[in-house]
Amino acid sequence: MSMDPPELLTYVKSDAGFDQMLQVQRPLPEAYLQLLMKKNLCHRRLYRQVILFRETFWTLADPIMEQLQSLTIPLSLIERYLGVVARFESLETVDFLMDIIYSFTDEDIDETARARRGEDWRFAARFVQDHTRLFKGVLKTVTYGKVWIWPWAHYHLDCDQEVHMEILKLLPPAIITVLTECTWSQYIARPMESDLGRIDDIRRLYPWNPWIRGIQDDPLILQRCRSLKTMDIVSPGQGGFRWAVLEKRYTEGLGHRTSSKDLYHGHYNGHETPAQDEPRSLYWQQGLLPLAEVKITEGDMPFTDEVDDIAIGFSRTLESLEAITLGPKNAFLSSQLISSPLRLFFGRGWVDLPLLSNLVLNSLYGPLAIDSQLFSHCPNLVNVQISDRMVNYKYEDIEAWQLQQPAELFKVQQLSLTGLSALTFHPDTLHTTKSLECLNLAIAPTEDIAQRIHRRFIPPVEEIERFYNLQRDRAIEVGGDDGEKTGGFERGGLALDRQLPPRRWSWDWDLPCLTHLALDAEFAYRFKFRMLQKCPSLELLALDISTVNEDTHRRTLSIADLFVSKFNNSDDDLSSSQPPHEQEERIVARSSENLREIEHEKNEFAASGLIKVVKESMPEMGYVGLYGYDPSHEEAVALGLNPVPSDEVVDYSTQDQ
Repeated sequence: MSMDPPELLTYVKSDAGFDQMLQVQRPLPEAYLQLLMKKNLCHRRLYRQVILFRETFWTLADPIMEQLQSLTIPLSLIERYLGVVARFESLETVDFLMDIIYSFTDEDIDETARARRGEDWRFAARFVQDHTRLFKGVLKTVTYGKVWIWPWAHYHLDCDQEVHMEILKLLPPAIITVLTECTWSQYIARPMESDLGRIDDIRRLYPWNPWIRGIQDDPLILQRCRSLKTMDIVSPGQGGFRWAVLEKRYTEGLGHRTSSKDLYHGHYNGHETPAQDEPRSLYWQQGLLPLAEVKITEGDMPFTDEVDDIAIGFSRTLESLEAITLGPKNAFLSSQLISSPLRLFFGRGWVDLPLLSNLVLNSLYGPLAIDSQLFSHCPNLVNVQISDRMVNYKYEDIEAWQLQQPAELFKVQQLSLTGLSALTFHPDTLHTTKSLECLNLAIAPTEDIAQRIHRRFIPPVEEIERFYNLQRDRAIEVGGDDGEKTGGFERGGLALDRQLPPRRWSWDWDLPCLTHLALDAEFAYRFKFRMLQKCPSLELLALDISTVNEDTHRRTLSIADLFVSKFNNSDDDLSSSQPPHEQEERIVARSSENLREIEHEKNEFAASGLIKVVKESMPEMGYVGLYGYDPSHEEAVALGLNPVPSDEVVDYSTQDQ
């Protein structure tokens, strides 16, 4: 049939033309046709567009099939391409595109349609088989395109796994440099012939990918990746990185008691692992893995030794370490957490990590404790974020964990500690953090879903005073102030181990680069404004003492709080400040001189006093926002505040009207 383009277009749009197309193309499922009608979309027009989409590939490829190195084949036309497979002598990459709807949704596919889909994918495998037989070693890559050419259809785009593996086995062993879900399939298709030595990056091996089980079943696969530099992976389980520790000991001359056979014979997930073949026993001769960046996510069970083994085994090269928990994975574990919260502990056996600059440790359940020497092993840390979901505590529980030893963190710029890590932190470390820009000390909030509010736990005031005064006494004894010893370490039923490092919160740290300071819970409650005296770059100060029992924890801000003695640094005593006198000087945060806006939530601080300080000390201030507090008319007039009411907040502008 010969027609000019205008006549052809008219014919295609006609009933006769559409009927002829249906003779060579598969009709759409009835359920899908009904959906198109509901959407007011003409299925004939859509069908013509899809057919044009399919035919375009063939029309463009037909004249130059012998020269093509890459080709996309719509699966609906696979039999047509099979007939000319001998023409693709240069083809290196083929992309099979699923463009067929077998049912309205993939879930309601019947057995007939399912068998038809399997048959179509078998044709794809046959294309690869015929090509590799005709042109051995030429075709190297097979992919599966994902283009949604049918609107609102939920059809299965991926190749059937069984057929996919058949196709991969027909291809030559892949050169894998990045291990992903796709390249993992290439590996397991021909594991004995695949070279993992070039892999330098492992990406997103997460538990919801079924193929991660392969690494969990044999974590020594990671050992074969001798060029590995970055890794984002779900934990392979207990013992999954023990090989790295043994390798390191062996290369450092500590393995003289360990044979090369024993080096790769140990325990994994509670089971004895068999000795590896001789080539693996020679890995140590190639040098240690240059692993620099690790993000490891908790798997089905809680972390055990994985994070510590990574830190020890790759201590020479590790630059970034992130360990993230996802919470309990099953009902049994959830019930166990409710009755007896799991407690993670990181840092056992760590050695010096001279290159580590980024450390992120996160627990979504229970306390997360770190070894008392952990920071001392990481002198070049720049970013530190450690958090857990410990929402309440007793000081006796804190003593059961190792309080931090002072550390020298000269390069740290961001320090964020939430939970147990904040409570055990040694404040003397802040005397060395001259580069610190952001400091955050916090406790995880309890959540009231009904009221959508967050409150943080603060121990009773008397317990806070006993605990920190006791630590202060310990510091005095160790330091020998005035040659006197305090003797006992028990007060009010609270005692500290004499071996614990003395801690004294002096609040006088010299932090010239600090721009952001955020404290909540007991850290905000104990905050001393004299800290601002040595924070000349401070731009943001956030203090939040909102707690479950708001009436029991109140701080009153007065003028006295903004003065410090010229001759004596007071300690961490929470007693009321004395009125300023001629021997005291005003605390001034230099950056606050340019501050123009301030907001205050709730009334834990006396808002009128705060406004007065702002009014007198910060003449450039143009806006004050008070949440939950409405100063009297007399206060507003005296301070020159002009009310600007709104629904939830009363704003007061200090600008003259």
